[in-house]
Amino acid sequence: MRHVDGSFLNQTICLPVGQMIELRLKENPTTGFKWSFVSDGGPSCAVIGDRFEQQNGPPGAGGEHAWQFKAVRAGKCHLELRYRRPYDPDVPPAQVFTLDIQVTEKKDDAT
Repeated sequence: MRHVDGSFLNQTICLPVGQMIELRLKENPTTGFKWSFVSDGGPSCAVIGDRFEQQNGPPGAGGEHAWQFKAVRAGKCHLELRYRRPYDPDVPPAQVFTLDIQVTEKKDDAT
């Protein structure tokens, strides 16, 4: 499984059909902010896992949100997530993360 984090912002990666990536982004839901999908990569990629991992520390400490995606068919998938408070829909997001994935048929095309 390939690991991707916030440093991949606005990049494009290649992934062969059947392979997976894990995207990890910093999150602190105790502040009201959470990542939410605008685009989850379908239909070429499928979300197969979604979890939040709290960091060790005092109550209210943030952590990382992790999603696992599987390349299910050749094509392009676009991931776009926004970091915002769900109860403030008219306020611009604090952050936006985008990643494009080119899903290929051949394993040796992966980068």
